[in-house]
Amino acid sequence: MIISKEKDQEDPRLLTPTKVAKYLSINYRKVLDLIIMGKLPAYKIGGQYRIQHEDLEQYLKDSKFNSYFNNKQIKGDENVNII
Repeated sequence: MIISKEKDQEDPRLLTPTKVAKYLSINYRKVLDLIIMGKLPAYKIGGQYRIQHEDLEQYLKDSKFNSYFNNKQIKGDENVNII
């Protein structure tokens, strides 16, 4: 891990819940809930949570929504049209 002597520079691989909330356009409290429920891995450093960028990417991949009908082959009538 790269440690910078300048206080204003942060390691871009570690994100605050506030930054994650802004990035995902969700409430800060929702990010904390995801961390507490174990759905979004995080480190607790000095009483504050930090999320690795890689963990956020994996959470997004795991949370990707796929339509039920895109994943299931309909059995029975071959001429069914889904609108």
